[in-house]
Amino acid sequence: MKKTRAHPLPAPVADIAGELSPRQQQVLELVASGYERRQIEKELHLQSRRISTHLSKLYEKMGVCSLQGLQAKLGILRKIPLPDGRFRLGAEPIRRKH
Repeated sequence: MKKTRAHPLPAPVADIAGELSPRQQQVLELVASGYERRQIEKELHLQSRRISTHLSKLYEKMGVCSLQGLQAKLGILRKIPLPDGRFRLGAEPIRRKH
């Protein structure tokens, strides 16, 4: 398993870091790095149901109810421009080097 920590976890997470399982910590680090649900599944080689379970527990511990809420709490939620000139809320997409 690769180490996933790219950035130190933000202050709201530092308060609950001791309450997280190692897998929850990995999922949270990936979310903090801008990964979306499907990217987390591929990175950790886990099924969608398992990721949903980890995210649900993280939402509860962080006091949010969605991935966007978690991203907002982590301070990574941004307005992302769409090709038609509108915006959507989300984390900046991960750009992988090939």
